[in-house]
Amino acid sequence: MKKKLILFISLILIIVIGIFVIAQQGEEPEVTENATYTDYRINTFDLGNGSFAQTSYLGYVNYYNGSEFMPINTTMVESSDPLFDYEVIEGVYQAYFKSDPTWGPVVKFIKDGIEITFQPMALQYEGYYGGLEEIYMVQDVVGAPDGSNFLYKNAYGNGIDLQYTYYNELLKENLIISQSSDLPSPPQYMIDQGNITLNLDFVLETNSNHIVIEGVEWDKSTTKETSNEVYIKNESGNILYYLPKPYAYDSYGSVQLLEYQFKKQGNSLYVTIKTPYSWLSDFSRGYPVYIDPSTGYRSPGTVVNDASYGVVPWLYPDDAKTSNNVYARLPGLRQGATSQYLKATNFGFSVPTGAEIDGILVQFERYPNTAGLVYETEVRIVKADGSFGLDDKQTGLWAAAEAYYSYGGSAASWSEFWTAANINDADFGVVLAIVDDVGGIAYVDHIRITVYYTEPGPSNFYINIGDTWQDAEQIYINIGDVWQDVELVRVNIGDAWQTIFSI
Repeated sequence: MKKKLILFISLILIIVIGIFVIAQQGEEPEVTENATYTDYRINTFDLGNGSFAQTSYLGYVNYYNGSEFMPINTTMVESSDPLFDYEVIEGVYQAYFKSDPTWGPVVKFIKDGIEITFQPMALQYEGYYGGLEEIYMVQDVVGAPDGSNFLYKNAYGNGIDLQYTYYNELLKENLIISQSSDLPSPPQYMIDQGNITLNLDFVLETNSNHIVIEGVEWDKSTTKETSNEVYIKNESGNILYYLPKPYAYDSYGSVQLLEYQFKKQGNSLYVTIKTPYSWLSDFSRGYPVYIDPSTGYRSPGTVVNDASYGVVPWLYPDDAKTSNNVYARLPGLRQGATSQYLKATNFGFSVPTGAEIDGILVQFERYPNTAGLVYETEVRIVKADGSFGLDDKQTGLWAAAEAYYSYGGSAASWSEFWTAANINDADFGVVLAIVDDVGGIAYVDHIRITVYYTEPGPSNFYINIGDTWQDAEQIYINIGDVWQDVELVRVNIGDAWQTIFSI
């Protein structure tokens, strides 16, 4: 079969600040119950060596304006706030943007009275012994909105742009470097030292003093470095926003875990994302290269009680669609009684046809009100034909803490053979059943699935002729004055030969 390969020549670095807005404890249930949800927001993550994870989540299509639900509109319009030029106020949170990225704070968002601002700072190199060499500061340019995006063209000099994107669940900050030549080399003394990092700096202003790193509230008197996610919480412990694990990857599938550095001065949180220059400058690096700490998953479009198993039905199953502290629940489950299935399907995957499914990760955000007395009896995959899988991944006793608990993983087939069509089917999903020894209450806040897959090979080979991509139906090579038909093309990437084209 012929393969397709699109060749890129630009370098794109994308820095993403994930802002997850979580409903507060004590939110009025009727507000959430009247909210409706949008279609799936699709994320596809390149895990390297041709492997991918496709994820998404549901988002609100309505927002509560204080008295009623109104349709969300994330198009940026001229701002009524005299300190900002553009805004999105008909969304889950309010966001404001300035045209000049040097006149900080550049971006502000507000949710439930919590205000957070962003100010982009320098792009610089850091040497092994701590020396810093500035590449560019944010330039005095004129930013402009485009739908839900706000772009500062050439914000860090010619060819280096800064872009913000408004999503209902998160706000993205993207650094885009269009060509490798737009990023100058470090000074020679740093090259001699080795272990250079490319640092992107920005400042967050927040009225929260609770910054949780690796499960522990950060002692802000010290500098903290981590490659894990970071949570900023309010006084009640609810998440205001978080920065996921930072990763970089290139178009050949090479993946690099990055590092955050945090410093605190007053209400200002100074954040640096560090990318190894040795990775960026490696001769085998494929373009574009992405520095992208965003993560994701898929949420169900349909959650119901399924009476084909057990005796006690779940109440409010629809409330397990999103993580919002409003729960599907089993109240007063009598001692020893088994629940019916909590069934989540219609996840909206769009895995490419022909992809090889590597694994399935299921996660339940759940907890009991009777710690140590709620047990899972079944956790099974729902297949495309509506039947239940043979592999039961129940883990037994429930822990007391509310958290996401995982079943399966990136290499877990659940004892089934999967095709892309099976995963994309609306009936694909998962079921959960429990038993309670003392008649307590079990809560499920959210159900999500991530599917890992290896992308199929492309179907044709394209070349660029006169700035136009053209389908090369066949490739020939001249060997000894004889043109020969090429059936296989391989390239050496990181001392490993990889097939990029075959017939």
